[in-house]
Amino acid sequence: MRQATITGLTDMWVAVAGQPNTGKSTIFSALTGMHQEVGNWPGKTVEKKQGKAPVGQGGYNVVDLPGSYSLHAQSPEENIAVEYLLGSSPDVTVVVASAVSPERTLAYALDVLALGRPIILALNMVDMAASSGVNLDVSTLAAGFGVPVVLLSAVRKNGVEPLSESIGQALRRPPASGRVPEAVFKLLPDPLRREVFQVRDWLLSHGIDEGRALSLLWQALSGSAPDPDETGVFGMGRKAKGAGALTKAHGADWKQGSALDADGIQGRGSAGQNAEAANHAQGEDCRAVLAALCSEEHRHQFSEARQTWLEKLVGRDSVEALGKRSATVAWDAWLLHPVWGLATMTGFLLLTLVAGFGIGFPLAGGTAYLFSLPEPHILAWGQEGKHLLAAMTIGVWRGVGAVVVMLPFIVVFYAIFAFLEDVGYMARAAFIMDRAMSRIGLNGKAFVPLLFAIPCNISGVVGCRTIDDPRQRLLTILLVPLVPCTAKIVVMVTLASWLFTPLSAVLVVLALLAMNMLVLGGISLLAGKVMPPTDSLGGLVMELPHFHKPNPRAIGRYVWRNVLAFLKKASTLIVAFSVLIWFLSYYPTADIETSLIGQLGRMLQPLGDIMGVDWRFMTALLASGVSKEAVMATIGVLFAATTDQLPEILRHSVSQASAVAFMCAQSLFIPCVATIGILYSESRSLKILAAMFAYSLILPVVMAAIVYHFALLLG
Repeated sequence: MRQATITGLTDMWVAVAGQPNTGKSTIFSALTGMHQEVGNWPGKTVEKKQGKAPVGQGGYNVVDLPGSYSLHAQSPEENIAVEYLLGSSPDVTVVVASAVSPERTLAYALDVLALGRPIILALNMVDMAASSGVNLDVSTLAAGFGVPVVLLSAVRKNGVEPLSESIGQALRRPPASGRVPEAVFKLLPDPLRREVFQVRDWLLSHGIDEGRALSLLWQALSGSAPDPDETGVFGMGRKAKGAGALTKAHGADWKQGSALDADGIQGRGSAGQNAEAANHAQGEDCRAVLAALCSEEHRHQFSEARQTWLEKLVGRDSVEALGKRSATVAWDAWLLHPVWGLATMTGFLLLTLVAGFGIGFPLAGGTAYLFSLPEPHILAWGQEGKHLLAAMTIGVWRGVGAVVVMLPFIVVFYAIFAFLEDVGYMARAAFIMDRAMSRIGLNGKAFVPLLFAIPCNISGVVGCRTIDDPRQRLLTILLVPLVPCTAKIVVMVTLASWLFTPLSAVLVVLALLAMNMLVLGGISLLAGKVMPPTDSLGGLVMELPHFHKPNPRAIGRYVWRNVLAFLKKASTLIVAFSVLIWFLSYYPTADIETSLIGQLGRMLQPLGDIMGVDWRFMTALLASGVSKEAVMATIGVLFAATTDQLPEILRHSVSQASAVAFMCAQSLFIPCVATIGILYSESRSLKILAAMFAYSLILPVVMAAIVYHFALLLG
């Protein structure tokens, strides 16, 4: 272990580990603040977060390990966490557990403790536990684990400072590694208990200290140290062929024990091939002794003993109080019901749209009015001989204004999405959709990235990393662009609110979203028949977080971060694109009908006639390939209207059938350039990319034509 001075922490590494839904990433963010880097783990598609926790003039490095339920890896994320803990030897590991589920999340902490690394136990969400009348005792936990324990509520920043101080102390004066509690082994039933202590005595007699011996026994019984070569004795269901994990985690002890035995056999001073052979034989004996403990029955008995010990440590009354808290959440009986849960989710979707129209529309009108105020002053430039500058400024101003008008809708949608995620509902929505996803050939896990494609398709594509099966992962990546992102939805909502009555607008948007889902299901079934089959679809196994009160600060940060990203795009990409659109619509004749963009639009008009839209909407559709927000900017420039006049001009220039056809086409059209780049980097498949382009170019034409003629029939 490296020693560090007060300022010499720059080379020190702290790993933040824990089970999912324990607030691990929140603690990482609290420690590092804005000093974060996001990339991928080497050779993996799993996101890697690391940062610098500032201390004085320097700081120490922090890495946020992927959430893992155990040290027996079942997914690429868990495998990365295990490999890092076993191989990288962080100077200190902060193991995050949940005060709401202490008996389960602390079990993971015990498994990490068995690796013989210095750890700090951070028990998060103590405020939620306290609301159930449960107050966990720090001294009791510290005595039981033999390591520093910090209670905190990371989301409220309570306890973050004590945790930071504990980390600094551990880095400057590395504590002795904790040891697994011997009391757990004493709770084992006979004859396993006698056998375990016989093995312990055998290990002690061969030079391994008691702490290490208990750790080796713990790993053997829990299966918590997977062999990196997939041949170790600790993999569930694997044969006892070696002890790679033990050698990796306790290599010095193996060598020490083997060497002592060799001395005993060969005599002091023995060397050469005889000693080496004796060492090897002793190692095999040690593996065989520990392997004898690795049965399913023994693992089950050990798990029960560990659970009993944790309940005693935490307090059975506390465990029961927290259990009642979960049992009395009657919401799940309703929200997870196959019928009522689906109806509730549909209701939330409807409520989101109604709120978007009810709150966003009046605010959008006010925003449009404010953007129209400077136009008379800009036009005055033209009368002063600055005609070209005035024309360009008006074009850019109207383009940006048409985008900024969407801002109220975006704020409303992001706020509702953040609220549902923060209180714990989104995981339940994914659980409800598991059965429906399996019917269209998708793994239940696919719904989670598809759900998170709504704010932005990029997050949906990246979220596919959580899908273990390669075929299912590629199929889900292929389908993500069919999920309308927030920008697409806002374009639909904005145009619908301008061209339809409020009730009709809601129904139109709901119908278009339903159509998107039907198309997604159809493409999934079709692609599933083309792609090589998998052994099993598998089911969705996930942890449902506890419901809790929404955190306005967290919701506000989420909305603010996304609104800033939107405004940044509006102030850079959209401005540049508006200048380009203006130039193409102004050059060479200053007449939009005969300009370059007018000529391009006329070339697309035959295709537009099939779809039921005019050349200006066809041009806007092409612009959406760069950025979905560019749609409204293009429409604002091509219709040559002030921001507040644009709704009225569209109502008189565009039929409702044509507007619905355009909204349909833009919801199915190719994703933005950024999403296309991420899609290829995640899939590494030109076939997936080609298939996405194929359906993204064909479907908008076909479906828009169908929708247009159907709308005409309805009148």
